[in-house]
Amino acid sequence: MIKFAKIINEKTGICQVGIGSNAEFYRTIGMKELDVIKSEVDGNWYLTEKFDMNKYEKALCEKKKEEEKENIKSQLQQIDLKSIRALRCQESDRLKALEKEAQDLREKLNN
Repeated sequence: MIKFAKIINEKTGICQVGIGSNAEFYRTIGMKELDVIKSEVDGNWYLTEKFDMNKYEKALCEKKKEEEKENIKSQLQQIDLKSIRALRCQESDRLKALEKEAQDLREKLNN
């Protein structure tokens, strides 16, 4: 997308981008209209021509995997709390269901 931007790093293509609509202001601070893209991984703006999509997709995939792992760990903690309650109330059927759910989550976490 075309935005007013100033190149911060020529090698990586990282840019500072003006998000407003005051073209004259951006020109006075040395920005030009450039084709840029915003990374969902690190939140930085890059020149489209320097943006490495394969590297980006790999980083995004890794980020999603880490988020999924954290989500599973959180779910396992919730199951632990529910299991304690089930033990205290002697709810064996509920406890078996929670154990099965926890086992399925652990398998997902280890794969």
